[in-house]
Amino acid sequence: MIKKNFLDLNNRKVTNETFKNKKLDETLFKFSSIKESKIEYCSLTLSDVGESNFEKVCFFNCEINKVKNFHGKFLECEFNECSFFESDNRDNIFKNCKFNKLKFENSTLRGSIFDNCQFLDSSFLNCDLKKVNFENSILEKLSFKKSDLFMSNFKNNDIENLTVENSNTFMIKFDEKSNKSIKFE
Repeated sequence: MIKKNFLDLNNRKVTNETFKNKKLDETLFKFSSIKESKIEYCSLTLSDVGESNFEKVCFFNCEINKVKNFHGKFLECEFNECSFFESDNRDNIFKNCKFNKLKFENSTLRGSIFDNCQFLDSSFLNCDLKKVNFENSILEKLSFKKSDLFMSNFKNNDIENLTVENSNTFMIKFDEKSNKSIKFE
């Protein structure tokens, strides 16, 4: 029996499609390849996105709740005005991605890599960011509150107005020049 809002994209290749105004509960994207597509005004809840590849996908105004995504790849993707709540996103690779007004709350990104990414006006609240690599990125108006940044890497970044509040900063790495742009509270 297929559920009303269920979409099975397991092991599929999707190119140049738009998903708009959809509630995609328990959608399966596992081992999928989604390319040059748009996901707009959607809600993804309890979805399994593990080990999928997203290339040049634009996510706009999406609520991504309780999603599991391990070992995924996001290449040249854009996340605009999206929120992640209680999502588990371990060991993902984000390369050349843009994040604008993104909110992560009560989520895990442990071991993920953000290479040459741009964060603007985004926040992480109560997140597990252990061993996350933010190297070679632009970080503007970015805040971390009550998050675990143990051994995270902030080297070789262009940082402006980054705030770290009530967070574990043990063994984080950053350049001395960035020190002036990071506010610890």
